[in-house]
Amino acid sequence: MVRVQEEELQNQRLAIYCRSFVIFGLMFYIYILHSPSFDKYYIGYTDDFNQRLVAHNSTERNTYTKKYRPWEIAAVFECGNERGGAMKIEKYAIL
Repeated sequence: MVRVQEEELQNQRLAIYCRSFVIFGLMFYIYILHSPSFDKYYIGYTDDFNQRLVAHNSTERNTYTKKYRPWEIAAVFECGNERGGAMKIEKYAIL
């Protein structure tokens, strides 16, 4: 219960931080994936989070996310139209 509350608080902080970067144009997103089978989380950024979910669940490359499949989207936040801004937010976001 406490962990869930901490995660919700972290998600709220991340959402507030992301909203400060929203600009018109191509939109980048921070996404949080959850692996229910292993209770693991993964944070990434993209301009197409649905495509990234498919890629995380189907890639044949040896990646961190391949080990903990299947992944589900736990949260998505708009972060503006600059990749650099999304990258900075991704680095800030710690679960």
